[in-house]
Amino acid sequence: MTKKIIAVIWSEACGLSSAKCCLDEDLESVCFERTDDIGGLCRYQESPEEGRVSIYKLVIINTSKEMMCFSDYSIPDHHLNFMHNSQVIKYFRMYTKDFNLLKYIQFKLDEPHCQFLVPPPAPPGSPHSPQPPLTLHCNITESYPSSSPIWFVDSDDPTLTSILERLEDTKNNNSLPQQLKWLICELCRLYNLPKHLDVEMLDQPLPTGQNGITEEVTSED
Repeated sequence: MTKKIIAVIWSEACGLSSAKCCLDEDLESVCFERTDDIGGLCRYQESPEEGRVSIYKLVIINTSKEMMCFSDYSIPDHHLNFMHNSQVIKYFRMYTKDFNLLKYIQFKLDEPHCQFLVPPPAPPGSPHSPQPPLTLHCNITESYPSSSPIWFVDSDDPTLTSILERLEDTKNNNSLPQQLKWLICELCRLYNLPKHLDVEMLDQPLPTGQNGITEEVTSED
């Protein structure tokens, strides 16, 4: 039977405990965290990211630590009974570290980027300097997939700018996999490179087995 992969959204109290329960049941999990740290709304930030709210710096929990702790992980005795938010985050970090949950968390998923290896301009076999990879950045808004991701590139090349402008003009192409496939095809065409067969799979749904469970697909190359 194909092993199930469970998606967990946010690495706050519920997300961390859900990832831990998956491990207890021998289920593989991936925890998707929009920000760059765990804790969710319990984590104070002086300057939170756009679209994220933050608690007040002096917030203290309104229930005792005995009532709020995870059932399989007690809060240390030296913590106050009604903890400051900084102690709550310390407790979450201890829980994450002791159960080795960090490796199952993927951070900053609303700002992915990809690199395209640009071929050297010189003919094969002649001396040339390696070209730095072309880095494409993507910003996924809260209204995705109703609104398209926003792309930008670390280059002043007007040809690359034109490609991104044409991408924005493409109407029925809002999904990230579709846009990534389109960009790869355009860049391969720009640099006269053959398109890898796996590119066609980017916007295709993953195949399912007879039991309806999604199977992992890997390239043979």
